[in-house]
Amino acid sequence: IFFRPRNDPYGHTMSLCKRIQSRQWSNNLSNSRRSACFFPKPPAWLQEVTHPFVPVGWASIVKALRLNCPRPFEPLVIRQDHDISRSPPDGWRLLPDDYALEDPQSLEDHFMIAMQFEGPNLCVLGAAIKHARHGQLVAETIRALVQASREEQWCRRLWFLYEWMSEDRLDVDDLGDSVAYVDVLDATEYYTGRPILSTRHGVRDN
Repeated sequence: IFFRPRNDPYGHTMSLCKRIQSRQWSNNLSNSRRSACFFPKPPAWLQEVTHPFVPVGWASIVKALRLNCPRPFEPLVIRQDHDISRSPPDGWRLLPDDYALEDPQSLEDHFMIAMQFEGPNLCVLGAAIKHARHGQLVAETIRALVQASREEQWCRRLWFLYEWMSEDRLDVDDLGDSVAYVDVLDATEYYTGRPILSTRHGVRDN
């Protein structure tokens, strides 16, 4: 995994991938445990969302953890009421009402929605992993998701990316060959390389 997504004109993901590939990533990760990786207020781009819409997926994770991340490509919102006369902010994508969350504060639900409907966001995931205050919460959240949904494709991708970026092995058993392998990144959205099988996660690291 090295190249930026085709739909990322600003190259945020590519920049982060280069950091990950460099040896500086490990040093930066350990040093960040002692530094503040959060801000008193969410990023300004989250202010684009007003009632009756609320952010979900990666945007909600940025808001909940107060991460300093650029705006995701086509971030997601859901509608809190049934007033269909109002449209979501420009550049935001509205999920159907079927995806209303029982617990809007659930990080597990937002990771699930993010991976299912937006795909991987290495910038947000990397910032969440490095978060000095909430890094352990993120690890526990992903571990719970893996234990509950380990055979789901989106979950296997998240599991692999978390362990690859954090260099932290979660306390869960290997998946083995019980499922069909899936690519970590969608080759139609990202520039990918020669895949390497990860039997632990049931994915092809491309």
